[in-house]
Amino acid sequence: MLDACKNYDKRGEEDGTAWIDLQTGETIFLTWSKMNYISLSQDESSIIVAQMELSPDQKQLAVYVWYDCSASAMYLFPNLQYKHQPVEERPLSYYIGDNISDFCYHADSTRMVCFKTMKPGDWKLDEYREHFTPGWLGELIAQSTTHQEELWRVTIDASLTGWERGIVEGNYEPDGYGGKVLVGETEVVCTAPGGQLLFFDMESGSFKRKVKVSGDYIYAIGWHRDGDKIRVATDQELQVIEWK
Repeated sequence: MLDACKNYDKRGEEDGTAWIDLQTGETIFLTWSKMNYISLSQDESSIIVAQMELSPDQKQLAVYVWYDCSASAMYLFPNLQYKHQPVEERPLSYYIGDNISDFCYHADSTRMVCFKTMKPGDWKLDEYREHFTPGWLGELIAQSTTHQEELWRVTIDASLTGWERGIVEGNYEPDGYGGKVLVGETEVVCTAPGGQLLFFDMESGSFKRKVKVSGDYIYAIGWHRDGDKIRVATDQELQVIEWK
């Protein structure tokens, strides 16, 4: 269990993250400065911790932050093995530039996939429109979590979704398309408009297949408890989809 914390009396000095060890019940807290990245708390008014996730091996914490509502970055903290001690190693970081609507680790903890979309308001500006393909919703970006390397990048647009009206054409206000991501052993799946799931090869990013579910909008996806099916929550119902 994770949460981002603020101490509003000390202007960011005690900002950090807290988690609970579900086996022992121990509550653990570290400030960003003890995690060796002070700049996350230097100006609490302009930095938002938007999403955090623990790696499957419990040895890394991914923190997605949003700067001044205009740019974003992913920081990968090697924090959990240290618990109460300051972290010596600087976190691995990726500057994303736009929003991340969702991200997910691979089970081996050495890779993750992000769904990058456009930040609020950008698609209304004329200078941005010419840079995006028809039906553009965002990009899937696979990144190494052990060293600075982008593994592959795929554009999510009308060529894959068949959905001609993307963000640039004026849809999905005010936050862009909220694409969701789920990473399996050999494939990664993301959501698309019209109740679609798009499957890609985890190693190469090549497109593999598209599955239509019941409903027009997918709010969430996750693993079924048996581990080989996907639970999909749409605007109509909660469904279970086979992961081939």
